[in-house]
Amino acid sequence: MPAIFEWVQEKGNVADVEMMRTFNMGVGMVLIVSSDEAEKLIGAVGGTVIGEIVDTEGVSITSKSGELIC
Repeated sequence: MPAIFEWVQEKGNVADVEMMRTFNMGVGMVLIVSSDEAEKLIGAVGGTVIGEIVDTEGVSITSKSGELIC
């Protein structure tokens, strides 16, 4: 999470779930590629892996520590 969002969350005492609902959390462009192509793409354009697509029912967002946010 970009530092500005951490600051807003701390100063405003905003819960994780509300941050996700209100802001796009600094994610500008997302490219969806196979996992074996991800490292090559990161090397070519920069960036980072922000998640993965898995076969499941519904949608969930977890923190880096694995805590369910929503």
